[in-house]
Amino acid sequence: MERQIYEVFARCPGQALAAFLLQLVTVFLNYIRPQVFFYFTRQALFTFPQLSLFFTLNAFIGAFLWVTPGGLGLADGGRAGVFKLLGIPVASAFAYNLLFRFVEFLQVALGLYLLMRQGLLRWRTGRLEVPVERRELPK
Repeated sequence: MERQIYEVFARCPGQALAAFLLQLVTVFLNYIRPQVFFYFTRQALFTFPQLSLFFTLNAFIGAFLWVTPGGLGLADGGRAGVFKLLGIPVASAFAYNLLFRFVEFLQVALGLYLLMRQGLLRWRTGRLEVPVERRELPK
């Protein structure tokens, strides 16, 4: 694993930086997601500490998703409780959860489609081959 990481940073530093920046953007969008939803639905503006509280507690709740299949009930109730702490009615919190689940469903469906298209369906024609370029690493 360390060798692969070294190869990525040594051979493709621009691509590694691009991947890192893309990861930062996705974390930021995840951070502001409740702000965008509740601004357009309730004209509610959260403060930085409120968004940070939601982000942190949502990550904490996410650590317990393995307890139930898909985290159903546990994640939804946990997020609703966090929004209740922030002064958002439970009905609005569940609307957020419903939209959140729907977007997750679309992401999973897209991923399964790409998996089927790029990987699993190629097994019908024979063995998958992945070209690997071997280079000697400097010592």
